[in-house]
Formats: sequence, C-alpha cells, structure tokens
Amino acid sequence: MDAATFILGLSFLVQLVGGSLGNLTLLLSYVHLKATQGILRPVDIIVSHLALANLLALLSRGFPQIMSLFGMKNFMTDSGCKTVIYLYRVARGLSISTTCILSVFQSITMAPITTWLGKLKHRIPKYLIPSFIVFWIVGLFSFLVVPLYARAPQNSTFPPNVVSLGFCYMSYLPPGSVQDIVSTTFIGGQDMFLVTVMIIASVYMLVVLRRHRKQVEYIQSVSQSSTTVVEDKASKTIIELVALYASFYAIDIIINEYGRSLQQQTTLLTNIRVFFSSCYQLLSPFILLSFNKKVALKNLCKKKKKILSANNG
Repeated sequence: MDAATFILGLSFLVQLVGGSLGNLTLLLSYVHLKATQGILRPVDIIVSHLALANLLALLSRGFPQIMSLFGMKNFMTDSGCKTVIYLYRVARGLSISTTCILSVFQSITMAPITTWLGKLKHRIPKYLIPSFIVFWIVGLFSFLVVPLYARAPQNSTFPPNVVSLGFCYMSYLPPGSVQDIVSTTFIGGQDMFLVTVMIIASVYMLVVLRRHRKQVEYIQSVSQSSTTVVEDKASKTIIELVALYASFYAIDIIINEYGRSLQQQTTLLTNIRVFFSSCYQLLSPFILLSFNKKVALKNLCKKKKKILSANNG
C-alpha cells in the first residue's frame, strides 16, 4: 500500500465515522424531540430526512471504499456491487433534493406575508411528506440504469476502458448513445436544476435578510427582535449548507470532466472525486447541530429569566 492510498483510506474512515456520528446524533435528537414533545416543526422533519439520506449515503459507500483502500480484494460480488452503487446514488440524490426543499421552505418562511411566497407559508407544510415520497420514487427509478454497468473485478483485475472504484468498476457509456444522453440530460440535468433552485432560494434569503437587518434597527420590542434574530440565523445556516453543497458539487464536476478527458480514468482520481462528493454528508450535520445548540441555549436562557422574574415578582 502506497502513502497516497493509505492517506485516502484514513480520510474515508474519518469521513465515515465522523459523518455517521454527526447525522445519527442529529437524527436521534429529533426522535427524542418527537418522543418528548409529540410534534415536530416542518423544518425539523426536513432536517431529519436530510440526516437519514446523508447517513445512508455514507454507510452504503464508505464501508466498501475503506475495505478496498486498505487492501481487501474480491470481497464484492456483482450483485453486491450493483446494490452498493445503486443505494449510494439514490441516497446522494435524496440528500441534494432534501437540501433543495430545505432552502425553498426557509425562503418561503422568510418571505413577507404580502408576497405570493408569503401566502404559501401555511400551505407548504402539508406538502412536505408527499414531496419526500415523490423524490424517493424519482430517485429509485432514475438510477435503475446505473447498476446495469456495475461489475465486480475478476481476480482483482480491471478490464480496460472502465471507471475503477477499487471494489468494483463501472463500464463507460458509449459516447452519444441513448444511455449516455439519458444519463447526462436526465440525471445530470436533475442535479443541476436542484442546485440552481437552491442558489436562487439562497439569493432571495440574502435579500430578505438585508431588509430585516434594516428593519431590526427600528424595532424596540424584545420579542419581535429575538424572533427575527432566530429566523435570520436559521436562514444563514441554510445558506451555508447551500454554499457548502454548491462548492463540493463544483469540485465534483471539475474532477469528472478532467477524468472524462483521460483515456483511462485512474482509481485514485475516482476515489478523490467520491471523497469530495461525500464531504457534504460529513460537514452538514455539524452545521445544523451548531445552530440547534445555539437555539436550545437561547431558549434555556429565556426560561431561566422567566423563572427568575416570576420568583422576584
């Protein structure tokens, strides 16, 4: 094992352990909230679904990737290889679609009630679960073609002109073929559309935040100010998530285009691309946990102040 492979394997291990713990903690915190309070806000449901999708993506791809990088050979069958790649692609698609829903939901929440977006505030929560069902169905059917081109290596050897993943390989789609056109336009176009919607929603939130900042200067009510601050911080957190995803999405495109320009894409290049693609699943739960921690501490401080004022009264 060379140094580059060892470092990459260690990086995937840190990514798997850290990302799994972060997403599991986030998911369990909302399960506890549901069990103790009996109800979840719409944004809590969205974040819970995001944590579940991230966890599935990390687990489905992380374990075989790490085993391969640390020297294990021929541990995957064709069916196992197809299943792992299929689950990873579906989970990754759910992660981006849920982030898109989160950004759109928050932009609607921040919209003034006089706008057409603001009028959707009370309607959109009932469409959340149907939206998740639609994205699951679309994801499950969109990536049905992917396993057809996945194979397990024979005797640890890879045939020429394939994308080597270490534990298995993907055959190149013939350029200009129906499969290549469908994959590029439908799957690639779907991701591009969702990223575009997220960016538009984030830009809108930035505009609203700027207006709020000016309005807060004239607001003297403590309750109104604190509510605005919480909403502003929530929007900033989601904008950070969108910026994080967009950054890693851009890196993924650059590496993919560079790989396509090569006559033979190396296993190392493919692994680096997968690592950066999965960094969002690693970092996003900690951004959300940080925001939830701040909100929880702020609410705790409010409760203590109310108790102290009641006792003094």
